[in-house]
Amino acid sequence: MARYSGYDSDYECDGCSSRNFNTREGLVEHYRQSPHHFYCKACDEHFSDAKELNSHFHFDVPDSCVLCQKHFLDENGLASHYKLSKKHRSCIECGREYSAAALIMHFESGTCKTGIRGVDVDQAARGQDRGGVLSDRRASHHRGEDPYFCPEEGEDVRFATFGALCQHFENSSCEVGEMVEFKKTLDGLISRVILKSWQCMAE
Repeated sequence: MARYSGYDSDYECDGCSSRNFNTREGLVEHYRQSPHHFYCKACDEHFSDAKELNSHFHFDVPDSCVLCQKHFLDENGLASHYKLSKKHRSCIECGREYSAAALIMHFESGTCKTGIRGVDVDQAARGQDRGGVLSDRRASHHRGEDPYFCPEEGEDVRFATFGALCQHFENSSCEVGEMVEFKKTLDGLISRVILKSWQCMAE
């Protein structure tokens, strides 16, 4: 994950050019906060995108909480953890519980039995965010443009997927995640995606 340069106790980010940190903790914090990294703090690894991170939690460490990044000995331990937390939601098809961001990333990964893909979530998210609070409707993935942004950070800080934006709200000190407008958008999106999943299964 980290590459130690050997000069002035610097830790270098493999994915970001010219990003060196004096301490390993600084590098890890960079991985956690950056929209360009998807980091598992329990395993001390980072991944290139939300799909890889989600697959890691599903297949490498299945009895784990994506939001808290805690691993448990078995499903009972994970279930007890979920009961104590109010931040988790269920996938109607898989039956597993996730945080809001992890549920969106689960759908985006394309591994859910509902058949929902990243493009479906993207369409639902932009359709729900009609006011452009969280997304730029002019941005195109085909042109390499990231459509999502944090209102607090400004449009200069962009995210490629809605799941990555939600992860930013949940894992950082950003206050937008507590805004009523954001919660309405997120709840509306999840309802819309779930409705779409029912339609997919009925076809």
